[in-house]
Amino acid sequence: MGTQVCTRCKQEKPQDKDHFSWELPSAKVGRKGHFRAVCKKCLSEQQVARMQRYKTDQTPRTCATCGAPGTRATFKGSYCPPCATVHQAEIMDRMMERKGGSYRYRRNIYLKRVYGITIEEYDVMLEAQDGKCAICGKPDGAADRLSLCVDHNHRTGRRRELLCVGCNFRVRNLGDDKELFELTVAYIRKHEFV
Repeated sequence: MGTQVCTRCKQEKPQDKDHFSWELPSAKVGRKGHFRAVCKKCLSEQQVARMQRYKTDQTPRTCATCGAPGTRATFKGSYCPPCATVHQAEIMDRMMERKGGSYRYRRNIYLKRVYGITIEEYDVMLEAQDGKCAICGKPDGAADRLSLCVDHNHRTGRRRELLCVGCNFRVRNLGDDKELFELTVAYIRKHEFV
Protein backbone atom coordinates (compact mmCIF):
# COMPACT_ATOMS: atom_id res chain seq x y z
CA MET A 1 0.00 0.00 0.00
CA GLY A 2 1.41 3.35 -1.04
CA THR A 3 0.78 6.91 0.00
CA GLN A 4 -0.85 9.81 -1.76
CA VAL A 5 -0.76 13.59 -1.27
CA CYS A 6 -4.14 15.31 -1.02
CA THR A 7 -4.33 18.13 -3.57
CA ARG A 8 -6.26 20.35 -1.15
CA CYS A 9 -4.59 20.00 2.28
CA LYS A 10 -1.20 18.87 0.83
CA GLN A 11 -0.87 16.15 3.51
CA GLU A 12 0.54 12.75 2.65
CA LYS A 13 -1.88 10.00 3.65
CA PRO A 14 -2.12 6.22 3.10
CA GLN A 15 -3.66 5.42 -0.27
CA ASP A 16 -6.62 3.37 0.92
CA LYS A 17 -10.41 3.57 1.09
CA ASP A 18 -10.29 4.98 4.64
CA HIS A 19 -8.54 8.16 3.46
CA PHE A 20 -9.45 8.56 -0.25
CA SER A 21 -12.68 7.84 -2.13
CA TRP A 22 -12.44 5.13 -4.78
CA GLU A 23 -13.75 5.97 -8.25
CA LEU A 24 -15.07 2.94 -10.09
CA PRO A 25 -13.74 2.18 -13.57
CA SER A 26 -15.66 3.84 -16.37
CA ALA A 27 -16.07 2.02 -19.67
CA LYS A 28 -17.32 5.24 -21.22
CA VAL A 29 -13.99 7.02 -20.89
CA GLY A 30 -11.88 3.85 -20.83
CA ARG A 31 -10.38 4.48 -17.40
CA LYS A 32 -9.43 2.04 -14.71
CA GLY A 33 -10.57 2.54 -11.13
CA HIS A 34 -8.58 5.10 -9.16
CA PHE A 35 -8.46 7.02 -5.91
CA ARG A 36 -9.69 10.61 -5.99
CA ALA A 37 -7.09 13.37 -5.68
CA VAL A 38 -8.77 15.01 -2.65
CA CYS A 39 -8.89 13.10 0.68
CA LYS A 40 -12.23 12.20 2.28
CA LYS A 41 -11.83 14.74 5.08
CA CYS A 42 -11.23 17.65 2.66
CA LEU A 43 -14.03 16.45 0.38
CA SER A 44 -16.44 16.43 3.32
CA GLU A 45 -15.34 19.94 4.34
CA GLN A 46 -15.85 21.17 0.76
CA GLN A 47 -19.37 19.73 0.63
CA VAL A 48 -20.33 21.27 4.00
CA ALA A 49 -18.94 24.66 2.94
CA ARG A 50 -20.82 24.50 -0.38
CA MET A 51 -24.10 23.71 1.37
CA GLN A 52 -23.56 26.57 3.83
CA ARG A 53 -22.95 28.96 0.93
CA TYR A 54 -26.14 27.85 -0.81
CA LYS A 55 -28.21 28.21 2.37
CA THR A 56 -27.07 31.78 2.90
CA ASP A 57 -26.67 32.93 -0.73
CA GLN A 58 -28.87 36.00 -1.25
CA THR A 59 -28.22 36.33 -4.99
CA PRO A 60 -31.53 37.47 -6.51
CA ARG A 61 -33.38 35.01 -8.73
CA THR A 62 -36.55 35.11 -10.79
CA CYS A 63 -38.59 31.95 -11.33
CA ALA A 64 -38.38 30.69 -14.92
CA THR A 65 -42.06 29.66 -14.88
CA CYS A 66 -44.07 32.16 -12.87
CA GLY A 67 -41.59 35.05 -12.58
CA ALA A 68 -41.73 35.15 -8.76
CA PRO A 69 -38.74 36.86 -7.13
CA GLY A 70 -36.51 35.07 -4.62
CA THR A 71 -32.92 34.24 -3.70
CA ARG A 72 -30.64 31.37 -4.53
CA ALA A 73 -31.10 30.07 -0.98
CA THR A 74 -34.87 29.69 -1.50
CA PHE A 75 -34.87 28.46 -5.13
CA LYS A 76 -34.32 25.00 -6.57
CA GLY A 77 -32.25 25.75 -9.65
CA SER A 78 -34.20 28.23 -11.78
CA TYR A 79 -37.57 27.61 -10.11
CA CYS A 80 -39.38 28.76 -6.97
CA PRO A 81 -40.33 25.82 -4.69
CA PRO A 82 -43.95 25.37 -5.95
CA CYS A 83 -42.90 25.52 -9.62
CA ALA A 84 -39.88 23.25 -8.96
CA THR A 85 -42.19 20.51 -7.67
CA VAL A 86 -44.41 20.74 -10.76
CA HIS A 87 -41.39 20.95 -13.09
CA GLN A 88 -39.74 17.88 -11.53
CA ALA A 89 -42.97 15.87 -11.83
CA GLU A 90 -43.24 16.80 -15.52
CA ILE A 91 -39.64 15.75 -16.16
CA MET A 92 -40.17 12.39 -14.42
CA ASP A 93 -43.37 11.75 -16.42
CA ARG A 94 -41.56 12.42 -19.70
CA MET A 95 -38.64 10.19 -18.73
CA MET A 96 -40.91 7.33 -17.69
CA GLU A 97 -42.82 7.55 -20.98
CA ARG A 98 -39.55 7.32 -22.94
CA LYS A 99 -37.86 4.67 -20.83
CA GLY A 100 -40.77 2.36 -20.05
CA GLY A 101 -41.17 2.79 -16.30
CA SER A 102 -39.32 4.32 -13.39
CA TYR A 103 -37.70 1.09 -12.12
CA ARG A 104 -36.13 0.27 -15.49
CA TYR A 105 -35.13 3.91 -15.93
CA ARG A 106 -33.37 4.10 -12.54
CA ARG A 107 -31.78 0.67 -13.07
CA ASN A 108 -30.48 1.82 -16.48
CA ILE A 109 -28.85 4.91 -14.94
CA TYR A 110 -27.26 2.76 -12.21
CA LEU A 111 -25.92 0.16 -14.65
CA LYS A 112 -24.45 2.85 -16.92
CA ARG A 113 -22.81 4.73 -14.06
CA VAL A 114 -21.37 1.74 -12.21
CA TYR A 115 -20.71 -0.91 -14.88
CA GLY A 116 -20.82 0.99 -18.18
CA ILE A 117 -23.65 -1.13 -19.63
CA THR A 118 -27.25 -0.34 -20.57
CA ILE A 119 -30.36 -2.12 -19.32
CA GLU A 120 -30.62 -3.74 -22.76
CA GLU A 121 -27.10 -5.22 -22.41
CA TYR A 122 -28.07 -6.46 -18.93
CA ASP A 123 -31.18 -8.10 -20.41
CA VAL A 124 -29.01 -9.89 -23.02
CA MET A 125 -26.71 -11.19 -20.26
CA LEU A 126 -29.77 -12.29 -18.24
CA GLU A 127 -31.25 -14.11 -21.24
CA ALA A 128 -27.91 -15.84 -21.99
CA GLN A 129 -27.96 -17.21 -18.41
CA ASP A 130 -31.65 -18.24 -18.68
CA GLY A 131 -32.45 -15.71 -15.95
CA LYS A 132 -30.43 -17.65 -13.38
CA CYS A 133 -27.42 -17.01 -11.15
CA ALA A 134 -24.16 -18.15 -12.76
CA ILE A 135 -23.06 -19.94 -9.55
CA CYS A 136 -26.07 -21.44 -7.76
CA GLY A 137 -28.56 -21.46 -10.64
CA LYS A 138 -31.35 -19.74 -8.72
CA PRO A 139 -33.66 -17.64 -10.91
CA ASP A 140 -33.75 -13.84 -11.04
CA GLY A 141 -35.43 -12.50 -7.88
CA ALA A 142 -37.67 -10.06 -9.73
CA ALA A 143 -40.70 -11.20 -7.70
CA ASP A 144 -39.23 -9.79 -4.50
CA ARG A 145 -37.85 -6.65 -6.25
CA LEU A 146 -34.29 -8.00 -6.31
CA SER A 147 -32.50 -8.63 -9.57
CA LEU A 148 -29.28 -10.42 -10.33
CA CYS A 149 -26.09 -8.48 -9.59
CA VAL A 150 -23.45 -7.72 -12.21
CA ASP A 151 -20.36 -9.46 -10.86
CA HIS A 152 -17.06 -7.80 -11.73
CA ASN A 153 -13.40 -8.03 -10.84
CA HIS A 154 -12.79 -5.31 -8.24
CA ARG A 155 -9.19 -4.78 -9.31
CA THR A 156 -9.69 -4.52 -13.09
CA GLY A 157 -13.36 -3.52 -13.22
CA ARG A 158 -14.08 -6.18 -15.88
CA ARG A 159 -17.60 -7.59 -15.87
CA ARG A 160 -17.99 -11.33 -15.41
CA GLU A 161 -21.53 -12.73 -15.16
CA LEU A 162 -24.77 -12.16 -13.25
CA LEU A 163 -25.03 -13.50 -9.70
CA CYS A 164 -27.78 -13.62 -7.09
CA VAL A 165 -27.30 -11.35 -4.07
CA GLY A 166 -26.07 -14.20 -1.84
CA CYS A 167 -23.45 -15.48 -4.30
CA ASN A 168 -22.34 -11.94 -5.09
CA PHE A 169 -21.73 -11.24 -1.37
CA ARG A 170 -19.82 -14.50 -0.97
CA VAL A 171 -17.57 -13.72 -3.97
CA ARG A 172 -17.06 -10.14 -2.79
CA ASN A 173 -16.20 -11.18 0.76
CA LEU A 174 -13.64 -13.68 -0.53
CA GLY A 175 -12.08 -10.80 -2.45
CA ASP A 176 -11.39 -12.70 -5.71
CA ASP A 177 -8.90 -14.81 -3.71
CA LYS A 178 -8.89 -18.40 -5.05
CA GLU A 179 -6.77 -19.68 -2.16
CA LEU A 180 -9.18 -18.26 0.43
CA PHE A 181 -12.05 -19.85 -1.47
CA GLU A 182 -10.36 -23.27 -1.39
CA LEU A 183 -9.69 -22.89 2.36
CA THR A 184 -13.36 -21.98 2.90
CA VAL A 185 -14.53 -25.05 0.96
CA ALA A 186 -12.12 -27.26 2.95
CA TYR A 187 -13.47 -25.80 6.21
CA ILE A 188 -17.09 -26.46 5.23
CA ARG A 189 -16.27 -30.05 4.18
CA LYS A 190 -14.38 -30.62 7.44
CA HIS A 191 -17.46 -29.63 9.49
CA GLU A 192 -20.04 -31.05 7.10
CA PHE A 193 -21.54 -33.59 9.50
CA VAL A 194 -21.07 -31.68 12.76
